[in-house]
Amino acid sequence: MLGEKGLGVRTVTDTHPKEIFTFEQPCPIRDVLDRIGDQWSLLVLEALQGGVLRFNELNRRIDDISKQMLSRTLKRLEEDGFIRPASSNS
Repeated sequence: MLGEKGLGVRTVTDTHPKEIFTFEQPCPIRDVLDRIGDQWSLLVLEALQGGVLRFNELNRRIDDISKQMLSRTLKRLEEDGFIRPASSNS
């Protein structure tokens, strides 16, 4: 049975239902999964595990990701502090 807001799970065997789990409670694991749980973020992080890659090298290592999606994913991972841009020595 869903709670009043449609969130969480309640037992129905007791005369006074008890809340088992609610999505309103803070959860650090859920926060991390919200940030890296999309289709591409884990693949990008895995590809970067071996070291610094240029954008096109990274794009070639991850099949089926468009350049636009890779750019968005890198930007979001950088904003969330998972990666940082490498300095270019040009």
